[in-house]
Amino acid sequence: MQTNSGLEHRDHVSVFLWYHLFTSYIRTLTTHTTQRCSDYNLINIEQSLAQVEEIQNLCVKNNKKALLYISMGFGNPYGDEYNADIVFHWFRKLVELGVEHIALADTVGVSNPENIDYIFSNLIPEFPDMHIGAHFHSHPHNWEEKILAAWNSGCRSFDSSIKGIGGCPMAKDELVGNIATENMLLFAHKHKIPLKINDAAFNTAAQMAVEVFV
Repeated sequence: MQTNSGLEHRDHVSVFLWYHLFTSYIRTLTTHTTQRCSDYNLINIEQSLAQVEEIQNLCVKNNKKALLYISMGFGNPYGDEYNADIVFHWFRKLVELGVEHIALADTVGVSNPENIDYIFSNLIPEFPDMHIGAHFHSHPHNWEEKILAAWNSGCRSFDSSIKGIGGCPMAKDELVGNIATENMLLFAHKHKIPLKINDAAFNTAAQMAVEVFV
């Protein structure tokens, strides 16, 4: 459940009540490290945190788990103040609210192996019981170095999309987009990481994606 521009308080509740019938996890990107993201979503960071608290309370009440995304988790190109301590600050705020699943997002492709390693190498040892994931957007030439840096730093949860479909309108390079699931499968095979994947079902889904999105 992503917070879109103009989404009102009552809509959060109604969307939640519909969505929770079909899944055990509620996904939402409502916490930002930059004012730019807050402006884009028509709310400031404090209002965003209040929405997160509401969503978390609803999840607890309905026996669900919230998966929260911290956007601009590895830097931003807009001139806002950014450093790793800001990320750590907001991460701890979410932990204080009882959130157990948090993913760090880079939807404009500014992350690199160095800052990826620094962020995860600090957070994962501090919060060993947390489910800490990564949502990267990348250029076709540098996706693997990002995944490898996160993996070597202890991250074990990665978002991807079939054929890398999807991107961010705020990214400066139109080639920057989601990590392709096909690449994640290649990475797992290369590093002998066991996966529970139905290859036939995945190939069918990949073909459907070509027909639907291309």
